[in-house]
Amino acid sequence: MASSSASRSTNWLKAKCYSIDEYELLGVEREAGKPAFALMAERGTGRYVGSAFVTLNREMRERLWKRVQEHPGAAPQGHEAAGDAWVKPGIIRRVKHLRGEEDPRHASLHDFREDENANSAKGDWAGISYNASEIALFGRAFDKLRLDDQSPEARDGLASRIIANYMAGVVDEAELVSLSKQPLGR
Repeated sequence: MASSSASRSTNWLKAKCYSIDEYELLGVEREAGKPAFALMAERGTGRYVGSAFVTLNREMRERLWKRVQEHPGAAPQGHEAAGDAWVKPGIIRRVKHLRGEEDPRHASLHDFREDENANSAKGDWAGISYNASEIALFGRAFDKLRLDDQSPEARDGLASRIIANYMAGVVDEAELVSLSKQPLGR
């Protein structure tokens, strides 16, 4: 009979793959002495998908909290917790979460902006601004890759890949187009 060893080994590697997606902000859960959580919904459907740690710097946290206070909203059905501050629709959040899960897990809020109908011409997120030549580059890459019958979600994903690749240091237009054809992380 062969014996098996239950000892630990360094001959393996555990990897966690993350994805960055956009969600609608429903509200913020705040409790004294605990980290704040941003409550998320799918864009378009409004389906609650979970919460994300608010990992913004102090200035951006204050801007987010000011926006929540200036535009209070009603709690979604079934989510009437006492410590939560709900907000009217219109804030889009960029959230980092474990890849491959149906709903976001191990999520953290990294950025937010007003809905694209309010800020699309400015090309700015809460913490990142793009100049006119960068926006033009994004537009050219998007025009080369978009399909006429693409869903709005697929176009949003395409735009996110273009910007993510640019933020990763890909500034050559041909390379940006080539890499943005593939899902992130490939």
